[in-house]
Amino acid sequence: MLLRSADGTSYDEVLAAAEPAIIGTCQTILPNGPWCFWDEAANLDVMLLDITSSLASVTEAEVLAGANAALVGDEILQFRTASLIAPATYRLSGLLRGRLGTDHRTATHAAGERFVLLSGGAGLDRVRDSLALRGLMRQYKAASLYQAESAVAASAFSNTAEGLRPLSPVHIAGTRDAAANLAISWIRRTRIPSAWSDGADVPLGEASERYEVEVLSGSTVVRTIAATTPAATYTAAEQAADFGAAQAAITVRITQLSETVGRGTPRTATI
Repeated sequence: MLLRSADGTSYDEVLAAAEPAIIGTCQTILPNGPWCFWDEAANLDVMLLDITSSLASVTEAEVLAGANAALVGDEILQFRTASLIAPATYRLSGLLRGRLGTDHRTATHAAGERFVLLSGGAGLDRVRDSLALRGLMRQYKAASLYQAESAVAASAFSNTAEGLRPLSPVHIAGTRDAAANLAISWIRRTRIPSAWSDGADVPLGEASERYEVEVLSGSTVVRTIAATTPAATYTAAEQAADFGAAQAAITVRITQLSETVGRGTPRTATI
């Protein structure tokens, strides 16, 4: 069970799991890789904590249906092949990277990262806190059956409502007219599970559609453009005011906004 405390002394149960999750430690460092298609170049060695646990290979169709999802560090990925290379140690390959909006985590891996299988018997469950708890540090304990609460070490965690933040936009593009005005466009994403069934767009997933387009000079934001559709214009006059002249290449950082949790995950592109 998962226990939580505001003062580090008194704990209350917030979640109960019927069976243990399959967890382990990464023995190799997962390199950065693609998240828009299968990563057939990289592989990852994982040692499971419980020697009686196991991982299994599945078909490509089963992966696309949700099988073999795992948390590796802060990235969620899926794997097609699990090869036993030593006791309780598997080499994972045939990867789908950056799942569930974690594509910005593909280059953040380090040695000795956590591995948690999210699909399967234990599965993935969510602690649904109120927004009043967002950003507040709490102490957590994960106690097994018949394990005394006092025997479990506490871990500090602050719920940042990451699962509510809008996903980063994709396919950022720019076109210039004869006067050097820059028309910027992009495609938004959504956290609502849905197919592209109407041939137009996925559901919005927010109360209203809002974006911020930041124009960058190095790491400095020189202008912020508000938008209510996936399009914005950076005029030649604005470029001259910000840079001294119209620019052949502009770096922008685009973020979708949520009325509930504010800024989503940004994406940066040079156009």
